[in-house]
Amino acid sequence: AMNLAKAICGAGSFALPHVFLQQGVLGGTIALTLCAGLASFTVQSLATSQWLAKGTSSQSKAIVSYVSLAEEALGPKAGVAVFILTIAASLGVCSTYLVFVGQ
Repeated sequence: AMNLAKAICGAGSFALPHVFLQQGVLGGTIALTLCAGLASFTVQSLATSQWLAKGTSSQSKAIVSYVSLAEEALGPKAGVAVFILTIAASLGVCSTYLVFVGQ
């Protein structure tokens, strides 16, 4: 999960100069602050979900990934969906790097 977050944040940082170019210093700062707040809320939500799922878990295995959290909270089909979406996000990050390097 941490590697995926690093990859997405790393690829997202490529867009920062463009945001400041389009929005100016004030608009870029506001956009960056809003995105940071949203990211913080998302991480807190994931941590809380993991803690709640661990407390009500019927399984003895640890919840250490997005897939295991989705399986515990929403069932096996949700785990498969999260796995597929994680692969799609990773491919998107790889595509961004290829486009960036190609320019």
